[in-house]
Amino acid sequence: MIVPKLEVLLLASVVALVIYAFFKEFYTTQFKLWIGKIPGPALLPFIGNAGTVELDKREFLKQVVGWCKTYGPVCKIRLAHEYHLLLTNAKSVEAVLSSTKLIEKSVSYDRLHPWLGTGLLTSYGQKWHARRRLLTPSFHFSILNNFIEVFNEQSDILVKKLQKNTDGKAFDIFPSLTLCSLDIICGMFLMALQLAEAVSVFTFQSYRLGKLLLLGCQK
Repeated sequence: MIVPKLEVLLLASVVALVIYAFFKEFYTTQFKLWIGKIPGPALLPFIGNAGTVELDKREFLKQVVGWCKTYGPVCKIRLAHEYHLLLTNAKSVEAVLSSTKLIEKSVSYDRLHPWLGTGLLTSYGQKWHARRRLLTPSFHFSILNNFIEVFNEQSDILVKKLQKNTDGKAFDIFPSLTLCSLDIICGMFLMALQLAEAVSVFTFQSYRLGKLLLLGCQK
């Protein structure tokens, strides 16, 4: 009685492996046909472009710019088994950033799950949509109108900083933009506290006035 059970188990395993291999080959073939249409630098066996990628971030950026100039605004590279698309066309970038379907994060985000969980930053699918719907009203354009003064003030400071680098030489703009962003966030936070305090005082005075009117009516 043991032999038939083993035969059935082996047969089921073989069938499962065949089905798995078929679907994997089908989807892999479809993916290869699709990715093969996108231009990019020549690939080495197994490692792809990993052996030719510059390790220094500045040199790597120059390398990416060179690839995009050579192969077009949409090109690909492969690092080991992972493909990466390089987009330098504004319309292509807009299509990705504005999409509500292309929201699944890369495997790099998996390392954040033990720390951040699966919130708006790391989730996708229905969970991401639900979190996004809850957060969207907080970023409505009408709310930002309250902070125009902060935007203008910090933008003027940024412009004055950038005017010091008008000698035609290349310089790193990232630190200045980072400080400007942080100053805007802090300014918005302080203004929000001031608005909240003003609303609190107004609410308290309104309550006090209503109470006095009620006492006057009772007398």
